[in-house]
Amino acid sequence: MSENKRRKVFYADFGCRLNQFETRVLKNSKDLNLITTQNQKDADFIVINTCTVTNRADVKNRQAIRKARLANPDAHIIVTGCYASTDSDSLKKMDEVNTVITNAKKFTIPDFILGKQTDETINLFPLSNQSLNQNARAYLKIQDGCNKLCTYCKIPMSRGKAVSRDMDDTVLEVQNLIKSGFQEIILTGINIGHYKTNQGKLNDILKRLAEIHGNHFYRISSIEPDCINDEFLNIISAEKFAKFLHIPVQSGSNHILKSMRRGYSAEKYFESVYLIKNKIPGIHIGTDVIVGFPGETDDDFKQTFNLVKKLEFSNVHIFPFSKRTGSEIDKILSKQLSSITTNSVFEINGEIIRNRVQQLIALQEKNKIIYIHNTSNRPYRAIIEKIIDNTVYFVTENYFKGNIVTTNQFQKGDQIQVLYDNDLKFSLVN
Repeated sequence: MSENKRRKVFYADFGCRLNQFETRVLKNSKDLNLITTQNQKDADFIVINTCTVTNRADVKNRQAIRKARLANPDAHIIVTGCYASTDSDSLKKMDEVNTVITNAKKFTIPDFILGKQTDETINLFPLSNQSLNQNARAYLKIQDGCNKLCTYCKIPMSRGKAVSRDMDDTVLEVQNLIKSGFQEIILTGINIGHYKTNQGKLNDILKRLAEIHGNHFYRISSIEPDCINDEFLNIISAEKFAKFLHIPVQSGSNHILKSMRRGYSAEKYFESVYLIKNKIPGIHIGTDVIVGFPGETDDDFKQTFNLVKKLEFSNVHIFPFSKRTGSEIDKILSKQLSSITTNSVFEINGEIIRNRVQQLIALQEKNKIIYIHNTSNRPYRAIIEKIIDNTVYFVTENYFKGNIVTTNQFQKGDQIQVLYDNDLKFSLVN
């Protein structure tokens, strides 16, 4: 490839906020020979940043690849991300795919496109060069990889062992983002609760970030239950942190949690969330639930349902169990391993799973009404994402999307304060 020719690149990403951040880094390459296009039909290269958290995600990846080839028969299609790391051989067999690049080498993609030699040492935490012209809220990757071995998960296979961003470098990047005008910074990673460098752990970096002056605030993308302690609660109860936390529970049954190898009990989880709600009035807590994990009885599901009900979760990511090839539970079900008592592990009928999912969806909607009622007329910060005519669209710190018609002169990325009523209709706080 000639290094002097300017190339148009179309990017698509799927899955978590970490993937979104990494796509932003690729888009923001400083090389003037790379031009990001919003139309894949015009692209010389199409980069698809994949997810593999569920079987459905894998299907979406392959559909996106085929659609990209139909839209642009001449483009060079590069597939990267988690699916590219766990299923590279399968992807290489697809006629539509030209190149597969794993997560470990994702940030070499701009050099690959330009035909440049890449460094042997790859920085997993590059500067993101984000600007308000592109996005209203900034993502900041502070961690990657995971050392947990949950039996249903294949992400450790795609992301590797846990690694963390240098603390001083993290502070420098935050300062750069603030100078660029960002007023919300989303801290992201695969398992940020296990952030650890030779300078400290998660609570230490959060304290340092809280000391940075400015009108900005931080959002923690997701946190595991075993990372919640008194010190953590004292830190995030400060104004520098959004009144929202996402804390995956996966199941309310100790039997299922043990089979998942989650490392905590339902009682411990309940206690942690209860403490958070008492410590931070008005906080909105989201969670993940896997429905139909092998061995889940009616009683196991009932315990999950009751936990979601007691904690009044109104932001629940509900995942029907998806057997991931290569995960330990897949091997157990295939009778290749026996580290878990196999006589208690059985697959759940699809119709039963669908019925349980619908029960949780209905419960979530009831809980949402309760949460909105309990927090109505309470001021929350919000970040403006876009403005169309006189309508301002925003995301609140407790993670509701809303809009207000106003003649006030606002800009994308501005921080405002809003209230909402019992019908989630918003108004500005003067």
